[in-house]
Amino acid sequence: MIPMRNAIALMMLVCQLAPSSGTTRHADADEPKSITLEELDKLPTGIKVTHEPKVALATLTGKSERRLKYTWWYKTTVMATDPDLTIVEFGGFVWQDGKWVVRSINSKPFTGEDFAEWYKCPKAVLKKGEAYSDPTNWSTAPELMAGKTRWYFIGVDGKGKRFKGEAVIELKAEIDPKKPKDPE
Repeated sequence: MIPMRNAIALMMLVCQLAPSSGTTRHADADEPKSITLEELDKLPTGIKVTHEPKVALATLTGKSERRLKYTWWYKTTVMATDPDLTIVEFGGFVWQDGKWVVRSINSKPFTGEDFAEWYKCPKAVLKKGEAYSDPTNWSTAPELMAGKTRWYFIGVDGKGKRFKGEAVIELKAEIDPKKPKDPE
């Protein structure tokens, strides 16, 4: 697990820094594969996901070992819409060359443990109707450029049935006039 406060950097050019061979995370047979878009599309929806704002503006990144020159900050909120669900995986796809491509800063999906920590959600269990948020979610890129990320979350109910939730965040190629650079 990467020691970071929701260091989720899903942006088009991050793929150059986070190499991935197809959907396989590592050569280790015990490591799970990232979900494919086809697999994700087949799952029933049971999680509501929202981003605030819906369109994020960039800031000039301050001193950071994890983030590139520009950072887009936003709040992501997740809520189970039917049964209680335990988050087992989450991550994102970036819009690249006319299609969604799975990407993250560490070339693998994030875990339920990551979710529990970043979303302040004990044991990664979403209680039906309760919202869990990460107010400091972010994407990063070496250039000021527009893009979009399709965040997904996968949870399982008490019977092991998998459910999904997803939402797209749009990243504008504009500096946020209210917050032009990260606080130092």
